[in-house]
Amino acid sequence: IRAQDVILAIDGESTEGMDLSDAVSKIRGPVGSDVTLTIRRGEQEIDFPITRARIEIHPVRYNVQTNPEGDVGYIRLTQFSANAASEMSDAIEDLESQSVSGYILDLRSNPGGLLYSSIDIARMWLDEGGIVSTVNRQGVVDEEEANNRALTDKPLVVLVDGGSASASEILSGALQDNERAIVVGTQTFGKGL
Repeated sequence: IRAQDVILAIDGESTEGMDLSDAVSKIRGPVGSDVTLTIRRGEQEIDFPITRARIEIHPVRYNVQTNPEGDVGYIRLTQFSANAASEMSDAIEDLESQSVSGYILDLRSNPGGLLYSSIDIARMWLDEGGIVSTVNRQGVVDEEEANNRALTDKPLVVLVDGGSASASEILSGALQDNERAIVVGTQTFGKGL
C-alpha cells in the first residue's frame, strides 16, 4: 500500500462517508487476525489481504556521512514517542564512539509527540540553559532546564521544515536560543498550543 492509494472498502464495507476513527477501528484488530483492504491506485482497484500484527515504530534512524571536513553523524528523528529518547541516546553514543566531528539532526516533517521526550532529548545536547517553560491560567510557571548531562558538545545543525511542529519546535528553539545549534530549513509549522 502506497501514499496516494485510496481505501475504498474494509472487508467489503465501503468507506464512503465513513468517519476516519471508524475506519481506523475497523482496520485495527487482534494480532494474527485478517482484514482485506480494497484500494484504488490510479485506475486500478486492488484487494490487499492483510494479517494484523503489532507494529513497533522506531523514531530514530542514523548513519555516518563522510565529507572533506570529517565524518558527520546524521540522525533522523521522525516523532517524539515514548522510546525516542532512549533511541536518541543510543544513536549519539554510537556515533561518538565512531569519532564523528559533528552532527546533523533532521526534524523535517516531525509532527511532535511527547513534551517530556523533547525535554529529555534537548538535555542530551545542552549542558545548561532553559529548554521550555509553561504557564497555566493561575500564572504558575514550570521551567525545564538543561542539567549538565549533555552527551556531546560537537557542532550541531538542525534541519526543519513546514511539517516540523510542536515538540520539534521546542527542541529546535531551545537549541537555537542557547546557541547550541544552527537551524537550517524553512519556517516551521507554528504550533498554537
